[in-house]
Amino acid sequence: MENRRVYPVKEHFLVEIDEVKSNGNMGIMTYTWSWDVYIASNTDNEYKGMAIAREKNVRVPWTTLIEHEYFNELINLCELRMQKHPSF
Repeated sequence: MENRRVYPVKEHFLVEIDEVKSNGNMGIMTYTWSWDVYIASNTDNEYKGMAIAREKNVRVPWTTLIEHEYFNELINLCELRMQKHPSF
């Protein structure tokens, strides 16, 4: 059918990203985010990515990836989402 597009998942990663905050003269505090990261593409080489940080219930929804470094683009989106939902 013409109204269906299939994007098989090509890559699935566990990515851990540390959120670090200064705690004054007490040192630093660190919270590690664990992201399930998925990258999929169709036969037209259109790439989409999504990520879920399950313990925080935060997600990057399926997004068309436009840079050639698809993985880095998706990780940057995760880091932006972390800024909107800080742990500290």
